[in-house]
Amino acid sequence: MNCYQNRTSFIPALLLAAFFLTIVPSHGIPRENLVTICSKTSNPSLCQKILSNDSRTMSADLPMLSLISSNLTKKQANQNLDSFSKLSKNESDPEQKRSFERCVKYYHEIQANIQKAHQFSQQKIFRDNGPLVASKRLVIRCSQAIRINSLHIEVMNKLMILCCDISISVNQCAAANGHIQVSNISCQVTMAFSAYSSQLPTLFLILLIVHPALGDPATQQRIDRICRQNEDYGFCNRTFNENLRGPADYVGLTLIANDQVLRNTTNTYQFIVELQASTTDPATGAALETCRIGCSQVRQAFVQAISYFNQRDYANMVEVERAAPRGEAFCRPPIPESPLVERKRELRILIAMAVVTGHILAT
Repeated sequence: MNCYQNRTSFIPALLLAAFFLTIVPSHGIPRENLVTICSKTSNPSLCQKILSNDSRTMSADLPMLSLISSNLTKKQANQNLDSFSKLSKNESDPEQKRSFERCVKYYHEIQANIQKAHQFSQQKIFRDNGPLVASKRLVIRCSQAIRINSLHIEVMNKLMILCCDISISVNQCAAANGHIQVSNISCQVTMAFSAYSSQLPTLFLILLIVHPALGDPATQQRIDRICRQNEDYGFCNRTFNENLRGPADYVGLTLIANDQVLRNTTNTYQFIVELQASTTDPATGAALETCRIGCSQVRQAFVQAISYFNQRDYANMVEVERAAPRGEAFCRPPIPESPLVERKRELRILIAMAVVTGHILAT
């Protein structure tokens, strides 16, 4: 199975995303039995897909499933360790570098624990899951050590926890049933989930969305630099990642930001016009008109900015974009509950993204 400055350094998250995207459920193992095994993990559906993806699962008994899950957990630990090692090596900020070094230390311990758990699986010792539980605690300590808001690091650690959960669940089923075929299992599994468990399904979906930047640490570092200056890091980070087509420098990120502002203003302008057509209240109509005018001003500014961008005149591009917030501020939604409030907030964030990105490009 299965992050910043060297663009060609490593792509563990991209490989992980590719792995999950190519998962093909096995037809040789009854689905209800995988449901039983995975029911107490942090993400049952993903657990089933992970186990089904290994061809050996088709004819595996529980001890073999223990080895399969153990191998997957080892691979995740090895790749996470590699990621944090390269993060530490490439990081120039002393505090962040120390946090990555702590994670490297923790993952070395995790690696040793997982190796011990693998040996237990080989020896068919299924009741001792202490090394796996200890590994989950170390992953949490790594997460707590990281002082930056980095989505791909968060996903990486949560996937590590999921892999440990899968191994624990399989082992507990094996301990309860002994050496029997998977086609006839029945087990009672009790697991203590971490505080992260409920977020895993969402985070896995996020991983599929953002994997281009995850595969290129330099791109994600640039996105982090921009989005840390924004009022909503999550929205900013998600917008960039959803629109990436691969590694991107500041020129590529500027293109994304400018394009998103233009798309947002075009859609919002049309939305306002539709609201105006269905409004009979004069006060509401007047408020909507301020938003229509403001939205038009922003759109005109970015049409001009994109023209400068195409000419590689980044200084004038930024100068034009810096006037756009006045258009956004001119909009006064008629009521606090108006959907225009959220659209206005998103537009404000997008404008800030474009201005910050353009400023970096121009300097």
